[in-house]
Amino acid sequence: MKGRPRSQAAEAGCDLARFADGHLVASLPAARLLDGEEAQLRLSGQGLRNATRIAAGDADLRTDIIGTDAPAVAAVLAEAAKNLDTVRFRHTMATGG
Repeated sequence: MKGRPRSQAAEAGCDLARFADGHLVASLPAARLLDGEEAQLRLSGQGLRNATRIAAGDADLRTDIIGTDAPAVAAVLAEAAKNLDTVRFRHTMATGG
């Protein structure tokens, strides 16, 4: 965008959309923890801890990336949603419902 400062990630030549996608997707399970019961949270494994660590990253940087490259971020998230739909479909077919 004209007149908008470039983020540190842009300066480094990173694939901004994929960088933001990882953080946004990691935020989904982290947000679900807000209503979790203590016993459930104690059973969480390393994968969930990694997701929450990633989700806790620099929100200002993610906001900058999304604002700077929103169409690319939307395309990456649409791709991730398509992948989730494929997993859901395969699960439904495998379990019969």
